[in-house]
Amino acid sequence: MKRCLFVVCLMLATVTHLDGQVIIRERVELKAPLSQTQLSLLPSSTRSLRIEAFWGGSTEGTLEIIHTVVIGGGTQFGCTIPRSRGVGSISYTIPSAPAGRYEIHLNLTGLAQPTQATVKVFLDDLLVAERTATHQPGPLGDPPPLSYQPPYSSRFEFRLGKSAFFEESIPLGVQERNESCAPTQWDAALHPVTVRILSGEEYATFRQVFTRERLGTSITSLARDLGSIALAADGALPDSGGAMVVVQAESNGLVVVDSLLIKPYYFEVRAEPPVIRHGEEALLRIRTVDAQGNSYERPFNLSPVAEVRLPQGSEYGRLVYEYSSGAERARGDTVRDVETVFTTFESGLRLKFVANEQLPIDSAMVHVLVNKTGEGSSEFPIPPELYPFDARDTVRGRGRVVVVKKKELLHHFALRVERDTVEFGETAKVFVQAKDAANNDTEPPADTRVNIALRADERFGNLAYAGRVGKAITDVPYTDAKNGQVVFAATGENPIGLSPQEVVIGVTKVGEESKQGVGTVWVKTNFVKYCQSDSIWGNEPYDSYKELDEKGNIKQPERQYTIREKGCALTAMAMVLRAVGLDFTPESLNEKMTQDGRFTKNVKGNWSGGVNWNAVSKYGSAKLKPDPVPIGTQQNWNSKTTIALSSLDSYLSSGAFVIVLVGNPDRRDPTQLRNHWVLVAGKEGGKYRILDPGCYQGRTTLNSYGNVIYRAIIYERK
Repeated sequence: MKRCLFVVCLMLATVTHLDGQVIIRERVELKAPLSQTQLSLLPSSTRSLRIEAFWGGSTEGTLEIIHTVVIGGGTQFGCTIPRSRGVGSISYTIPSAPAGRYEIHLNLTGLAQPTQATVKVFLDDLLVAERTATHQPGPLGDPPPLSYQPPYSSRFEFRLGKSAFFEESIPLGVQERNESCAPTQWDAALHPVTVRILSGEEYATFRQVFTRERLGTSITSLARDLGSIALAADGALPDSGGAMVVVQAESNGLVVVDSLLIKPYYFEVRAEPPVIRHGEEALLRIRTVDAQGNSYERPFNLSPVAEVRLPQGSEYGRLVYEYSSGAERARGDTVRDVETVFTTFESGLRLKFVANEQLPIDSAMVHVLVNKTGEGSSEFPIPPELYPFDARDTVRGRGRVVVVKKKELLHHFALRVERDTVEFGETAKVFVQAKDAANNDTEPPADTRVNIALRADERFGNLAYAGRVGKAITDVPYTDAKNGQVVFAATGENPIGLSPQEVVIGVTKVGEESKQGVGTVWVKTNFVKYCQSDSIWGNEPYDSYKELDEKGNIKQPERQYTIREKGCALTAMAMVLRAVGLDFTPESLNEKMTQDGRFTKNVKGNWSGGVNWNAVSKYGSAKLKPDPVPIGTQQNWNSKTTIALSSLDSYLSSGAFVIVLVGNPDRRDPTQLRNHWVLVAGKEGGKYRILDPGCYQGRTTLNSYGNVIYRAIIYERK
């Protein structure tokens, strides 16, 4: 059946029902004069063609639209509009539909229940066609063939990529692409493609991939044959910014233009080691880098072959190109055909400079120049007529080796410690660096050995190396000393009450003690702080001290005091004993003093909680004088008579241990003071630093107690 409406001709195709499938075919034709001249005007049509399809259930459907144009002689041009998919419905609009025939295909498959589908066609919002079909579920079948299969693509795609390095090649190729329904025909098998370099032809050319034949700057070939042709970046070497090459591909009236940035690469030469003495040798590593100096690894089949020569300093040595077995391939101040890829890693070949010629007066700079020759394993030989460079060299690079006299450059050592100041008990690495007469870093012979020793105030620490510990470590390999293998340990005396103490460390060369150096490290005190309320011992009975009445008798019922309640003096004494190297805690000291009867009793014979201050001198007799020095008495506390803080200064500066009595405000009545003992750890910046057994937050100086003290017990060092 066929009927025409204005410029629309509708051909209602049959509705085909296959088992388990609904297929609706609808054909809409937009009438227009279609001469060859007018064909170019088709895309400018302003007709809006909208296709709507909907159906029941949750089955997925596919809507396909094929546009066909027939011109003189019956030749067809066409394309398939991208398929649309949906569940329940699909709507597709062609805003500006060219004249021609539109075949509309709706396919629903995998039906699970009876399904009715409808397709409507609108032209400029006017309904011009409608078709409905229903079918029961059942086995699937093959849909009928489409009446038209477009034989042509509407365009082709041509891409080069963003960039390539000098001497690399980019294979050519085009791909068919059908993005829209433009009335253009292009067939990869029929239509030849012409590719030409529009600009930058001095930097690139076309070549056969396999034969390397040079094809020039313009080629014509079928698309299927372009894969054997490459754009070779083997022209002139670009400058550091690179060079842009613009290439055009044209076929059957279609034109695509793309560009490629060709980047240069360079050589970088590194000597290992960079400084050698006369008679020694340095391994030369040659690597390729980009314009910014970043490493650029060439494909193995493009690894450059180079000429290496010594433009300056050849009188001091020779280049040697050899196998790892030691068999030489070449020797001299110029070595050719060096396969650079093998010099960048440990392989069967190596390049080195041997300082075996003239002895320099002091030191001499040897320059190494690398020029790429363009021969060997490079993918494309470099035609000499293309280059203005001498000897066809293009890629270049430089390096250098410093040759010094055989005589020892070592003048002295510099010694530094990992940290300027360490606390008692800490460790820090010691670093030694050899220096020349100008105080520049230098490298002594590999067999150099050194002695390292403490020279001043050695009592505050020790040195350690490879299991050895002492005030001096001898016969240390210089490389170990340089790398911090020797360690200073602040494990001598704890400088309690003192400002940080300077320890001088010296280093000398074994067998040549005049080559020496010194460094310093400062050791500061690091008391082990105890809290009387610590959960380990806080609830332990304090001596045999029980609560007493006003007459000094034990109250009934009896209540035993704990270290948490009454152990401030005991805890301060334990910190002093720990500082002189004895492993006492408040708990163990409490047990020891109870066992030895070193707590005090009152006139009634009951334990009153007072400590015997001589216990510390007794237990620490190896480091402390026999009797402590008291300043003030119990009467000072009873009458609240203070003593001057300045009376402590001379003892603190001599390293003595100072325990003082302060007034601790009562929590319930701050106007009432309770006696409390604290340890004075030193004087810094006019403030007396304390370790408070009560461990009250923020109480770190005597300022916390108004800088008021009533008694002091001094333990002097022997």
